Parts: sequence; C-alpha cells; structure tokens
Amino acid sequence: MLGYHDPTAMNPQLALDIGTRNIVGLLVHRESGGRLVILDGEVLAHEDRAMRDGQVHDIPLVGKRLREVVQSLASRHGAPLSAATVAAAGRALRTVEVDVCAGIPRPGRVGPEVLRQLAIQGIGDASDLLGSEVRSGFHCVGYTLGRFQLDGSPLDQPLGQAGTQLAARLIATFLPRVVTDALVAVVREAGLQLAGLTLEPIAAAEVAVAPTMRALNLALVDVGAGTSDIAVTQGGAVIGYAMVPLAGDLVTETLAQHHLLDFPEAEALKIRWQLASVAGEPSPSPAQDVLGLPVVVRCDELAGLLEQALQRWALAVAEEILRLNGGRPPAAVLAIGGASQTPGLAGALAEALGLPAGRVGVRGSELVRDVDMDRVPAGSRLAALLRGPAGVTPLGIATTAADGPGFRLREIGVRLAPPWREQDPLAERYREERMVQVLDLGAATVLDGLLAAGFAARDLSGRPGLGLTVTVDGQLRLVPAMPGQPAEVRHAEAVLGLDEPLPEDARLWVRLAVSGGTPAMSLSELWGKDRVLRCRVHEQEIAFTLEPLLSGVPVSWDDPVLDGGVYRLCPTLSELLSSLGSDAEEDVLVFEVEGVRQEWCLGETAWLAGERVLQRDDVVLPGAVLTRRRTERPVPLVREVMPDPAPGFIGVHWLGRVVQVSVPAPGVRDAGGRWVEPADRVQEGGQYHHEAARPPQVADLFALVQDEVTQGAEGGGQLRIEVDGVPAEFTTPLREGSRVVARWTVASWPYAGT
Repeated sequence: MLGYHDPTAMNPQLALDIGTRNIVGLLVHRESGGRLVILDGEVLAHEDRAMRDGQVHDIPLVGKRLREVVQSLASRHGAPLSAATVAAAGRALRTVEVDVCAGIPRPGRVGPEVLRQLAIQGIGDASDLLGSEVRSGFHCVGYTLGRFQLDGSPLDQPLGQAGTQLAARLIATFLPRVVTDALVAVVREAGLQLAGLTLEPIAAAEVAVAPTMRALNLALVDVGAGTSDIAVTQGGAVIGYAMVPLAGDLVTETLAQHHLLDFPEAEALKIRWQLASVAGEPSPSPAQDVLGLPVVVRCDELAGLLEQALQRWALAVAEEILRLNGGRPPAAVLAIGGASQTPGLAGALAEALGLPAGRVGVRGSELVRDVDMDRVPAGSRLAALLRGPAGVTPLGIATTAADGPGFRLREIGVRLAPPWREQDPLAERYREERMVQVLDLGAATVLDGLLAAGFAARDLSGRPGLGLTVTVDGQLRLVPAMPGQPAEVRHAEAVLGLDEPLPEDARLWVRLAVSGGTPAMSLSELWGKDRVLRCRVHEQEIAFTLEPLLSGVPVSWDDPVLDGGVYRLCPTLSELLSSLGSDAEEDVLVFEVEGVRQEWCLGETAWLAGERVLQRDDVVLPGAVLTRRRTERPVPLVREVMPDPAPGFIGVHWLGRVVQVSVPAPGVRDAGGRWVEPADRVQEGGQYHHEAARPPQVADLFALVQDEVTQGAEGGGQLRIEVDGVPAEFTTPLREGSRVVARWTVASWPYAGT
C-alpha cells in the first residue's frame, strides 16, 4: 500500500473505487479556486476474486480489504473517516425503451400533468419488461421522454399544444437493488456510511469528456478488468450509456483455459508479456499449470490468443457503440481504464467500427482538467495509476465526492390508506408502514419515492373512465368519460404534489388514485334540445314531433345511451314530406320492355338545404330551410328505352363446311303486333319487344360465298338450288343446320353437288 499524509487538509472527502482488480481510495479537497487536490490515496489489490465483473461477490472479504484502505488513510490523516462516495459498475445498468400514450383532458392542451402521466406509465411499463418483482428489485436512475407525437404528428416540445392524444418514446435506465445493497453492505463492513453514490460510466464521462468536447460525437470506453463501460456524447450532452461484460479478464481467462493455468498465474503471465511487448523485447514466458507441470508459452502463441480475444471484445463493444449512436460510428473513441493499454486493443476497435486507426486513442488523466496531483509521491504505484488510463474513473469518483453526493440512498416510510383493493400486492405490502429505499439522483420528488416503492401509473394518476361513442343521425358523437381522481399523498398532515421535493425522513400516507367511470346519460340529455323539430319547407313553417329510434327500433327518451348505439332522432326527408302529404311529387311514365316493367320520370322535384341536394333518406336537422326545385323531362323515344339487340347467327352447311349467316336485325313490335318505328314516342302502358323482321334466306348465304356461286357460270345455263334436298329459290328461308346445294345446268361446272 502506498500513500502519504497531508497535515494541511482538515475536512477531506473520501472517494472509493471498488474495482474488480484493485481498491483505490482517495482523500480529496476542492480548493476555493476550483482545483481538485489529491491529498492522500491508497491502492490495494484484491488477493482473490472477491470482486467479479465489477460486482461484489464476497461482502465480508471485500469489506475487510476496504477497511484496510480506510484505516491506513485515517491513520495518516489523524482523524477517523466516517463516510465515503462510491461508484456502481456500469455493467449493472439496464436500459429499456417503451412507447406510451395518454389522452389529453379538456380543454385539450398538453400540460405538465399529461407529461407526468406519460412518465409514470412509461416507467411502469419499462419495469414490467425487466421481469417479475422488478418494482422492488430495481432503482430507476433516470428516464427521458422524446419522439413526441400529438394526434399522429411529430413534435419536439408538446407542452402547451392542443390535441386529443399524446404519444412518446420513454427511455428508462435501471440499477438493480442488489448492486446498491452490496455496496452499502461493503461500505458498512468497513465502518463507513454511504455519503454518495455514482455510476462508473457517469463518473468517467464527467471528467474525461469536458463540456466543450461533448458537442463532438465521441465514444468513451472504460476498459476495466471485468467490464467495458461505454458513454456516447453528441450535441453537448451524453446521449447514452452501455456496458459490455468483456474486458481485461477475457485475455486472462483465455490464457488460463488454453494452458490449464489458475487465474493469478494467467494474469501474471499476461502482464509480463504486455510489459515486454511495450518495451519491444517479448520473449517466451515460463509458467506452471494447475498440475504443477512447467509451461513455456511462445510469443507467437500469446499474440494469437490475444488477437482472438481482442477481436471478440472489439465486436461486442462496437455493437453497443453503434446501437447508442443510431447505427453509425462516432467521430472518435477515447479508451481509458487499466486494460485499455492491452497491445492491439485500439486497432481492433477501430477496425470493428470502420474507423481510421488514429481515431481510437488510449488516454489517461491528461483528460481530467484542474486536478492537482503534485502531492502524490512520484514513482509510487498510486502516481502510476492516477496518471495512466486506469486513473480516470477514480478521479471521476473523487470529483463527485468533492462536488456533491451524486446519488443518495434514502429511506422513507410508506403507508397505504384504506380502502384497499382486493388481492392487490400494494395493499398487502403497505397496509402497515414500511420502509423503502430510494435512490435520490439529487432532486428526488414524491413521485420518485412512490415509484421506488412499486406504485404504478394506475395507482397514482386517476385515469379517466371509458367514454361513450354513439352515432346520432349519421354523425359520430363522443361522450367524454368521467374524470378520475389522482392519488392523495400526505406527509405530517401536509398534502404533497407528486412533483414536490421528497421531504427528508419522509413518512408518506398515500390514498390511491380512483379511475373515472363511464358516463350515465339518458337519450334526452344526449339530445339536449326541443323534442319537436322546427324547420321551413318551401315557405311553410312546420313542427315535427321527434320519435327516437335505436337501430330502427323505437326507444324512450329516458332510456340510457348505449355505447356504440346507432340512433336516429330527426326524420328523413321522405318521412317529413309524407307527414305533409307532399311525397308523391313525380310524374312517372310506366311501360314494359321485353316483359319487364319500366318507369320514366317525366317531372322531378328536388329538395335543397341551402345548396345541397337532399336524398329521400337524408336526415332533416332542426332549423333547416328546404326549397323545392322542379325539373321537366320529355317523353322518351322508343330507341332510347329499347336495349340494343345482340347480333344473331345461324350455321348453314355449304360445300362441306359450316358458314355463319347473320340474322337480320330485329324490329320492335308493340302489344298489338304492330311494328314500331325507333323515332316513335313511348306510350303510357306500352309493351315493347324485339322481333326479327324475317329469317335468313338463301340470298344471305350467297352474298357470303358469291365467288364460289358464280364460278362455272361462264358457259351460261341455269342455277338450281336445293335446301335440305328440296328445290329452293333465293328467298327460301334458312334455319340452323340447313344444307344448301347449288349447281349450274352446264355439265362442266366443277362444283355440282355439296
């Protein structure tokens, strides 16, 4: 253990970095000029693997080693140390993204209560995604609302905007209580109280990436022994944290498994080779396996194992960086932490991200500004650690210790007021007062305390009930739900708002929120008007008594309104005209075409409401002014009402083939059998049908085969015609399937016969 004593420091702050490989304790003081002075420090290595992947696995053993560090510092300081600021490993962080939405109550503008409801609901939904019993198993260490959509339209800032529904994406970060419980237990094991708590990636980013650098798109990777913590900056802020459970121990474990070495032997072998590589003098390294047999590890073999491990590590880290950075690589990567000095690490990560090799750099405490380490003995192990990449996170924790408590773990009392909901875990847990641990991020609110206690959105915000959606006279009507009552929270008889600061030593008495109900409304209340329709119909003032219908069935005005009901309260135009005796205002010509009844409107009346023409089944609303417009139409011509006849054909046998002969277009006859001209007017009661004027004749066939008929006529003679074996003339009618034969009396005609 190395350290020193500064007798001028009276009230130093103690910062502890409880890492996987080492415990680093620093006594620090913030000067009035703003510089952070390192007053004293200790570095103590774990003798075994009581810490793994940044998490405490053996509380008594880690507590014992921590107590050694504290006692050594206290003895040189000349006064006991009672409290310390520590950091939780980034590997414990769990980030969840959920989509949430909330209705906007009247008057329809987004207020703070809507954003609060989204936050409560989103944190509850995110907690549910982490698994069962999560509300009591995790601390929510932060959340952000973004990607707002108001009624489907994206917005950057919805506060004060008007709409009916607000949706958002909530990103919540959780820390398992088992991590904080273990840290608290270890600190108490060392005889200390927990003065403050931070997270390792947050502490490292705060000191390694100055505010002026955060405008750049950078990734900070803290490569420790068991974990690699990641922070990404852009636009002046840290936009996300992540963790990969692979780091320096990956190389050690690869060596141990490959050569049957125990972990300390493999770690020593790795360090010897790395130091020799940096010095440019690598050589085969001797070791002893778990069987006691000597092992000599060749340099090329060590390099190959290291390359495999680094590639696996780099791909995992690059994947998380790309996820945080929206799928694209950052402008540069800053690598810190003890294992960042592994040869080839920066190049492997640059290749995995697709960046030039020079864009991934290993940095040390030169990134940390305004830190006075002049009192640290030069050449000491502490000086080497603080001035190298492994010193960034301890200095970040020290900065948190000097500037404020970071996070605080607080205990509050919570009790639930009756009436209790049946089979509700909250009622079982808080029927009597129960102490709850709250992670205070610096400005804890009553809401933070209740969320830590496991209260959900439905417990704290009185959600509105279900409204009614009905259709009235063809129009969709929404009946708003009854509003809910939010939770009531008291402390020492004072009523607290959910956004108010959480009192010290709070003892909260909570009455759960009450959701609103479905509105009970009669049809008369829904209508809210006179039950007599008053309107003007063609200069005539009328009053029409309304009779409500539900899906066509009469109902009473006192009946309750049904959700999804389709009501008609006002009359249709047809019903209104019938009540006035004015419904039959059309002159209709009636006749038949091909045996089917037809109607032709000769005179038509159209009813208009303003400029809109009403149909007979349109609803007439109160106060409507209806005007009548008359349109005359002439009696139609026969050709206007008769359909075009389909063309007809018959097949006739001629010279061994079938010839299609068209049937002459039919004419139109009336009921008396008289032929009717197409230009004649249709008569009332007339009956019209198509009828062929004559059947196809032999002449119609010869018109199609004229060339064949005339061949052989050069020598003169007489044409003889037969139809179905019977002598025929040009005017002889033909039927379907008729066989026609024609021959000239001159014997030389080659077409005699069929």
